[in-house]
Amino acid sequence: MEHVMLKSFLFCLNIGILTKAECNNTHPDQSGKLNCCTHFFLYNGECKECPPGFFGDNCSRQCYYPYYGRLCLYMCQCDNNTCDHVIGCTNNTSMDASTKG
Repeated sequence: MEHVMLKSFLFCLNIGILTKAECNNTHPDQSGKLNCCTHFFLYNGECKECPPGFFGDNCSRQCYYPYYGRLCLYMCQCDNNTCDHVIGCTNNTSMDASTKG
């Protein structure tokens, strides 16, 4: 149980503080490549926020159960088999759209 709580705490610490959907870091690195902030990806020369269900550098990571949605800020109140990383619970019997906090 402590392992799960520690993992949840670290996950919240990593992305839970983000509330601002802006990334002005579109300056090229030493090689001339544009890089975006964490939780953003480069699209047509602009940094865009990760789509729902994804987070991390270049939006390369999928939300971990029980989290889902925009920057993984929402928690499913259903089991792992019915919790979709993008839309949450898919069984329509138990859904929770509250943000973690």
